[in-house]
Amino acid sequence: MEELLNRILTELQNVKSSVNRLETKVDQLDAKVNQLDSRVIQLEARFDHLDLKVDRMELKVDRLETKIDRLETKVDHLERSISEQHIENIEADNRLLETIRTTNERLDYQRDKISRTEEQIYLLKQK
Repeated sequence: MEELLNRILTELQNVKSSVNRLETKVDQLDAKVNQLDSRVIQLEARFDHLDLKVDRMELKVDRLETKIDRLETKVDHLERSISEQHIENIEADNRLLETIRTTNERLDYQRDKISRTEEQIYLLKQK
């Protein structure tokens, strides 16, 4: 009977030893889980920081898009204005050229008239 008790005691000690090893492994696993937990928390903080940066960049991009839209509107307005002024300048040049043509025609007429009058005076003096 004593031998049986010794064997049971030995088995219990083996079981206790196995339980101790398992407890050690569980403690090690718990420590690793805690490390992983800590890393996950750090990663979450980094992602939150990155999210903030992305949000700020999106806001900046939105502002830039708004500025570009306003600049495009201004450029379109300037193009229209320049085009209208160019057309007005061409029309003004055409009117000026017409006035010059008319003036030249009148000058030619007056020169011809003066020339005929001088010729008539010359002929009258010759008589």
